[in-house]
Amino acid sequence: MRALIILFSLALSISTFAQNDRYTAAMEKAVGELQAAEQTRDFSAPANTFERITAAAPEGEWLPAYYQSYCHIMQAVGAMQQGKPDQITAFLEKAQGALDKAKEISPENPEILALQGYIYTGHIWADPMGNGPMYSPQSVAAYQTAIEAGPDHPRAYHLMGMHLFYMPAMYGGGPERAVSYLEKAAERFESYEPASPMHPAWGSYFNQQLLEQATAKLEKEEK
Repeated sequence: MRALIILFSLALSISTFAQNDRYTAAMEKAVGELQAAEQTRDFSAPANTFERITAAAPEGEWLPAYYQSYCHIMQAVGAMQQGKPDQITAFLEKAQGALDKAKEISPENPEILALQGYIYTGHIWADPMGNGPMYSPQSVAAYQTAIEAGPDHPRAYHLMGMHLFYMPAMYGGGPERAVSYLEKAAERFESYEPASPMHPAWGSYFNQQLLEQATAKLEKEEK
């Protein structure tokens, strides 16, 4: 009987290792697709890939659902740039559904909390006057919660800075409020080490762009 238990445990371990190897290989390939999409701005393929990985991922893995959500947010960004508010909302609903799965696995994760704020910010793009009063406070609160949960993580500072940069000064935004968050994000992008090559590493380039724009505007205002 003891020998059977040992054999069963060994078989289970081998099966688990094989599953984890397949998962890692699939994730590394999907992250590569995502990096390519950052250049082409076509996030449909990696969104579908991460959705399939989410459905088959080992228990406790939050990254596939997180990246699926991120891809849908990027699709919403594209719809915003094209002036298609209905598509913005549709993509954000998909993003929320995926992020809810990630939250169930890792509810206090600062990366997930920051992405929740990004979804709230996205709803403002669809209807700034109608959605701004409701979603802007929710965005700020989500970013603050993410910062408190992970003060060394750069993306919550970056997204807060972005949110404030584009928010009209009359509502408490503008470059003066944004620049401190963008500077803190820049510092953390320099020092923060992702837990693995599969973990989030996006945002540094755009943060630097926003920081330069915010600084330039402040310098112009001082003259």
